Amino acid sequence: MARALVISSYVAQGSVGLRATMAALAGRGIDVIALPTITLSCHPGHAHFAGAVVPIATLDDMLNALDANGALAGVDAVLTGYLPSEAHVMFAQSAIDRVMAQNSNAFVMVDPVLGDDPDGLYIDASAAKAVRDVLVPVAHILTPNRFELAYLSGTAIDCENDAVDAARTLGVARVAVTSVPFGPTKLANVLVTSEWVLRTEATKVDHAAHGTGDVFAAILLARLLEGTDEKSALASAAAIVAHAIAISGDAPDLALERVDWTSQDVTHVSPERLT
Repeated sequence: MARALVISSYVAQGSVGLRATMAALAGRGIDVIALPTITLSCHPGHAHFAGAVVPIATLDDMLNALDANGALAGVDAVLTGYLPSEAHVMFAQSAIDRVMAQNSNAFVMVDPVLGDDPDGLYIDASAAKAVRDVLVPVAHILTPNRFELAYLSGTAIDCENDAVDAARTLGVARVAVTSVPFGPTKLANVLVTSEWVLRTEATKVDHAAHGTGDVFAAILLARLLEGTDEKSALASAAAIVAHAIAISGDAPDLALERVDWTSQDVTHVSPERLT
């Protein structure tokens, strides 16, 4: 069984951060070590929420204990998500270094949870800059949304070609960009390498519950850890996100308990390979 170390936010109720990531990875048979960077009652988009940032000293102690127990030696991948401060970014980098020291073949996925349209950044600017300058260079794959890719690349992203060009400036082997504008009624997910591009399309919906980006990244990671090719991995991630949105309806959070994480039904998602 593959094992992933995930560093992100935790909510007591809802479908963002570790709640979504752990459900998706575990649903695909991946063992998860979860380190929370912040604990909240629910997504801050709700009318009422409460919680606190997890101190770096606490995270250091937790990581040290896990390492002393031998848990890090079995980690096959590290996934970073919501990092509320520059110090949390540096902690994530140190965790990646410790895993890589014990398994040089470990896979690093950086989900740069920085912000979204229309509100812009929702983490401290120094934290966002640290993600760009510290974590992006060590990533094997990035999973930004359109806004986050624009921030990381310093360029406007108005269409698929913009996304491809911007992704290729980052120096990362694979960049999977979500929510790219694709005509008046659709959005695209675009997986970019230096040599080729894969694209899936989805019809825009009036409402999408919180957590779709977390699910997308987790399923993409799980499928890659399973040894599948990028086209199949992208198809699965896009299909399961679409499935989760559909079954969740108008609810503010994804119905994680109803998602079929093992579904192989990607017949309605056929990634197009572009040059």
